[in-house]
Amino acid sequence: MDPIEITVDKWQLKVSVLTLGKSLVVARMQREALAHPVEDFDVQVMRVQFYPVLFGCSECLNGFLPTEDEFFGMSADSANQWFEAVLKLNPTALPTPPSSDNITPEEAETALVLEKKG
Repeated sequence: MDPIEITVDKWQLKVSVLTLGKSLVVARMQREALAHPVEDFDVQVMRVQFYPVLFGCSECLNGFLPTEDEFFGMSADSANQWFEAVLKLNPTALPTPPSSDNITPEEAETALVLEKKG
C-alpha cells in the first residue's frame, strides 16, 4: 500500500505500513511505557497501545515526529486524523473500539470522557 501524507497540527507526516524494523521500535517504546507507568489509566493505555504504533508507522517530513507530550497536547481531531491514517494502512496494529452493538454503558461513558478531554 502506498504511504499516506497528512498534516497534523504543525507536523507533515508520512504514514506507512508497519515493517519488522518498525515493529521493534514499537515494542521497545511499549516496554519503556510499561516499565514507567503513570497513574491515569487512559493515559497509560495511550502510552502503551496507541502512541508507539502511531510513532512507528510514521515519519515527519518537516522535522521530528511529535513527542509523547506533544501527542497528548494534540486536539482530538488531530490525534484522530493520525490514528485513522495509521489504521487504514495497518488495520490490525491498533486496538479498535468494539462495535456499538456490543458496547457496555461503562465503555460508552469512557469514550465520552475521552472525547471531552480532546
